Amino acid sequence: MGAYPPLAKIDFNWVPDLIAELPKDFEVLAKERKEQRWVPYDVLARVPDQIRQDVERVYGRDERATALMARDALLIEWMITLPWRQRNIRECKLLSFAKRGNLSKEGIPSNSTMAKADWAQEQLRANPAQTFWQFYFRPEDTKTGNIVRAILPYQLVGPLEEYLRCYRPILVDRVDPHTLFLNDHGRPFCSRRLESLVGDLTLRYAGRRVNPHLFRDILALKWLEDHPEDFLTLSKILWHRNIKTTLQIYGANFDESHGARRVEQWLDARRKATDKP
Repeated sequence: MGAYPPLAKIDFNWVPDLIAELPKDFEVLAKERKEQRWVPYDVLARVPDQIRQDVERVYGRDERATALMARDALLIEWMITLPWRQRNIRECKLLSFAKRGNLSKEGIPSNSTMAKADWAQEQLRANPAQTFWQFYFRPEDTKTGNIVRAILPYQLVGPLEEYLRCYRPILVDRVDPHTLFLNDHGRPFCSRRLESLVGDLTLRYAGRRVNPHLFRDILALKWLEDHPEDFLTLSKILWHRNIKTTLQIYGANFDESHGARRVEQWLDARRKATDKP
């Protein structure tokens, strides 16, 4: 205590006893809490269509209610396709990239190294000036300081364009904030309101209250279930700056039992290969 003379006469012998009494299974407790809120990915994936079925029942009777439900359907579909962090969902701006927007339908620069799906490459071969819906976040826009730019998956293009054409204009307040998603008053979402909305929707349609961040975990584990050991792609899906982060967070979910299963599959494949005539 020489460095802190005022504390020299204080008895700190109780500190080790306190530390000894603290729970030592924080990770286990956190995992249990997460499991209580967990919903399988396939259950969440059905929610947008369930909302749209409800939209059909109210369509024409209440224009604003219909627009809000269309927003909700797109929001959930967005989160099961692009598991962005909540901040990026709330702050995504519908403006050209030249105006510092994050979601825009534009051409692809000739020097771009951005990955392009087969359908996009076919359109570019037919028309090099073809425009595509893209998202673009700059280092200051992302938690990890990454630059993120990609073509919007085609599964989202149709629902997005319908929302922008038919429903978002109904929700806009007097001044358009240009955010993709608008709250019930036509303004940008705050963190608490977005979490509340997502929780209400998942409770109603999936039976449990799921927060936006848990969507990331649910998609991540489903990805690894369908693509064993493909942590590199997952790290890009989640915008992790380093694959070590992905391995640290999600690698623990794949324990020795998965190793045994993979050996079994490997040996089975070898046996089938040798049994061929």
